[in-house]
Amino acid sequence: WHSLQNTIVFAVVIVPVQSACALGLAVLVNAKVRGTNFFRTVYFLPVVTSMVVVSMLWLFMYQPDGLINALLAKVGITGPDWLADPNTALFAIILLSIWQAVGFHMIIWLSGLQTIPGELYEAASLDGAGSWQQFVHVTWPGLRQTSIFILITITIAAFSLFTQVNIMTQGG
Repeated sequence: WHSLQNTIVFAVVIVPVQSACALGLAVLVNAKVRGTNFFRTVYFLPVVTSMVVVSMLWLFMYQPDGLINALLAKVGITGPDWLADPNTALFAIILLSIWQAVGFHMIIWLSGLQTIPGELYEAASLDGAGSWQQFVHVTWPGLRQTSIFILITITIAAFSLFTQVNIMTQGG
């Protein structure tokens, strides 16, 4: 029952947070500025990296003498044993999972953003809509089908989480 509870908490947290982070990144990399392709690549890199490699990297960072606790020690905070402490283990797995998969969902959001006709933004701008009004009244409705797909895929992935937890708990 405890595993089921953890899985439900994981899904309830990861679905909205990961989809929102991915949408935010997609909006940022959708801008027509120099260096956008570099950032698209950087955000997508964890997706194409083996889950074993990603889990081992985060295992190193989460160790009691790992990178995260070393950074916390520099500011005078004693970090916990992230994976051995029941109060922080689920949060640690959530953070790893968001980091690893956000790039994939960013690309899907980005494809949805690029299907929205520019004329709609131009018309909204002529009507006096600011950035937020354009997002609420043009972008978000234009992403309806994409958002359904994203929410379904993240939910399925959240309920089928295994590799990260197995590697983290087995220590490699």
